[in-house]
Amino acid sequence: MADDLIEQIAEFPKNTPPADLTDEQLVTAHLSGLPGAFQCLYDRYRDRLIHFVTRKTGDPDRAQDLVQEAFIRVTRHLHRFDTTKKFSTWVYTIASNR
Repeated sequence: MADDLIEQIAEFPKNTPPADLTDEQLVTAHLSGLPGAFQCLYDRYRDRLIHFVTRKTGDPDRAQDLVQEAFIRVTRHLHRFDTTKKFSTWVYTIASNR
């Protein structure tokens, strides 16, 4: 499956912005060395995760810290992410376990 995504990414025009890729394509692109791919994932989910964690904790400052920690875990374990699954579910699970 990852090979299929790599082929799909290779078929995009060279000027395709990372924001036009799916989450799973961005994961594969990041792991393949595409500049900006992880930043796009971060930008896509940061505010949503802060809102989600703030609702759980009731503390916006603590939520920002927890989301930052969650993204550190994401970067450490991204190579183990199964691209046949939804990235959003995976990242929200990581954030809720912080």
